[in-house]
Amino acid sequence: MMDRMISINKNDAVTIDLRQPVSNLILCRVAHDSIEEQLAGQDIDLSHSMIVQAASTQINMIEEENGIGVISELMLSTIPNQLVQGTVIPKMDQIEISLIAHDFKELPTAAREISKMILERSIYTD
Repeated sequence: MMDRMISINKNDAVTIDLRQPVSNLILCRVAHDSIEEQLAGQDIDLSHSMIVQAASTQINMIEEENGIGVISELMLSTIPNQLVQGTVIPKMDQIEISLIAHDFKELPTAAREISKMILERSIYTD
């Protein structure tokens, strides 16, 4: 299943160039780690970004107009919101998505929605 990193903002579609300093960038931990992993070796400085643990916290902060964000398009689709999607430069696609859990019957809402999307869009299912 394909996924990509996108920008999110309260009112307007914003293009975020991660090669330039962005002072009001809010990232969830997963997005931060993904950016650092995918763009390792490139001149990316996220030191002025605010990093929060949960994507829902990131989305709430952006809905309150506290900044702009970068998030996985798939993750954004699992959390109800009214945010406007934009573009991230350099482009970051994520091809492989997986979910590991002790009990798939007791997943939190976001994980349950991701699991549902993975099953609907995957080539192989049990």
